[in-house]
Amino acid sequence: MSRPAAPPVRLVDVRTEIGGQVIHDGVDLEVKRGEILGLVGASGAGKSVLLRSIIGLLPPVAGRVEIFGQDLYAADEATLGAIKSRWGVLFQANALFSTLSVLENVAVPLREHSQLTEPMLLAIAALKARMSGLPEDALFKLPSELSGGLQKRVGVARAIALDPELVLLDEPTAGLDPLMAEQIDALVASLAQTLGLSVLVVTHDLDTLYTVCDRVAVLAEQRIIAVAPVRELEHTDHPWLQEYLMGKRTRAGQPPPDTGR
Repeated sequence: MSRPAAPPVRLVDVRTEIGGQVIHDGVDLEVKRGEILGLVGASGAGKSVLLRSIIGLLPPVAGRVEIFGQDLYAADEATLGAIKSRWGVLFQANALFSTLSVLENVAVPLREHSQLTEPMLLAIAALKARMSGLPEDALFKLPSELSGGLQKRVGVARAIALDPELVLLDEPTAGLDPLMAEQIDALVASLAQTLGLSVLVVTHDLDTLYTVCDRVAVLAEQRIIAVAPVRELEHTDHPWLQEYLMGKRTRAGQPPPDTGR
């Protein structure tokens, strides 16, 4: 009998520190295969810091970060390279190369992790750009020539360039107007379903939680205090979570309409 596949992400008792300051202490978290998991928390709670630990940029001082069942920080170079080829990342500020065209930006992971010929590489990059909703005339422009929403789409296209199993998104709707944010949410949900992705999305956007996420993990008090569908979290009695989901600023205390997710 075959063993069940390991989850894309599993954090076990993770403790992180920066400059001697404890950011997380005892974080346990699992991203299930095929789900979109939201990660929320107050400003300064360490959401983006936790994401950095998950992608290998900030080793925890204790605990384990497992990606596809492999201990990320104990992996040798070959194993680490194989792991990275199975994920895609969208950073909060997009992290696009300002001197490269849109097409060249999307092609960066393909150049790093594949041995494709140049025509094939650019063809795949163009395909992923189109899948992310970028118009044809944007492909040869520089990022600075695009709107914020289109730059986000470039970041998404680059994140799916390698046909990853796991995509990690850091504030994908930050700085966007409501209409553009809604379009990015719809894009993420569509790509996740079409490509069979597992997604971890760091966000503060309530609409993202209600319309895109299957479950939501709440980071507070240096750990994960709850993981559940957002409708269930409405009944959690934690003060910050109650104010965040049900406070007056959240549409006069009324949660967004149920979308069936």
